[in-house]
Amino acid sequence: MKTIILYETRTGFTEECAQNMHKHIPGSVLKDIHEEDYSLEDFDTVLVGAPIYVGEIEHYTSRFFQRKKRKLMDKRLGIFCAGMNTAEFNLAVQTSLPPDIFYHAQIVHCGGKIDYKSLSLKDKFTVRRRLGLKENKEIHNELKVEEFLKWVNEKEAK
Repeated sequence: MKTIILYETRTGFTEECAQNMHKHIPGSVLKDIHEEDYSLEDFDTVLVGAPIYVGEIEHYTSRFFQRKKRKLMDKRLGIFCAGMNTAEFNLAVQTSLPPDIFYHAQIVHCGGKIDYKSLSLKDKFTVRRRLGLKENKEIHNELKVEEFLKWVNEKEAK
C-alpha cells in the first residue's frame, strides 16, 4: 500500500502538517500539489492538505478535487485542512468539496497558525474582521491528527 501526501500551503502551516504526517506514515511520498511529477495511479491512499482562507478551501486544491474526482473516488482518500476557526472549517469543507468527495473522504482539521506581523495589510484586516485577532496565535488539534494518522496507518497495515 502506497500513500502520497499532497499539500497546498499559504503561510507554511499546511506544509508543516504534511511534513509531520510524512514522518508518521512509513514509505509515504510528500509533494506540493502544484507539482506535476506524480501519478495518482501509483498510490492506494491519497492524502490532500489545504488551508482554509476566508471560509473556503484554497482555490487550487478545490479545483484539484473537481479535476481528479473520478480517480480519487477509487482511492482511500484523506483530507487535512488548516484554519483558525473550527466552525468555518466545517462549513468550508462542506461547501468547497464535491459532495461525493466529502462523503468518501476521511477529513480532519489540523489547527491553524497566524503570524500576524508577517501578514499583508489586507490579510490583517481580514483576520481582525473574521477572527478578532490582532496578534500571533497557533492552535493544534493533535488528538484529531493522531486519530487521522491511526486511520491511515491501520489501512496501510492491511
